[in-house]
Amino acid sequence: MVKELPVNVIKRKIDTNCSPSEALDSFLNYLGAELECTRIYLFKKNEFRHYDCVVEWYTDATYPKKDLLQDLNPAICAPYYSYFRRGEMLMVRNIEDLKHTDSKLYEILLPQELNSFMAGQLVFDGKDLGFFGIDNPNPEKFDELSLVVELSSYYAAALLYAQEFPRSI
Repeated sequence: MVKELPVNVIKRKIDTNCSPSEALDSFLNYLGAELECTRIYLFKKNEFRHYDCVVEWYTDATYPKKDLLQDLNPAICAPYYSYFRRGEMLMVRNIEDLKHTDSKLYEILLPQELNSFMAGQLVFDGKDLGFFGIDNPNPEKFDELSLVVELSSYYAAALLYAQEFPRSI
């Protein structure tokens, strides 16, 4: 039996007649289950070039943080962007590995009680819209789903853009 590509599953599960917000919620529900993670969130650059958490998915085992993650200074996000500028997605199978390889990022992630972490830049039409983060994804699925997560970042960026400029897409 041929396994269906996760991107096709995402397309099939999302109602094409729904709003960008509803599509984003459906998309995060699916992605969260596939990655077996505890939280997924999207940060969007605001008019002051700071970052606001605009959407969040989380399991019952955790609690929402969206309201706490508003108007973040770009300096807080700089360690993420050091990876994004190199065209890389941030994929950390074990947070403790960062202790010796990226101490700045380690100091940011350690208080969040994470075991593993993924993050990627949200870019649409060459414009940096923000970034997404995935808390505690199953490290055994990193190789299997890394391309899906990368493609998903483009899809999420398009949905964020569609929320802001619905007639442009």
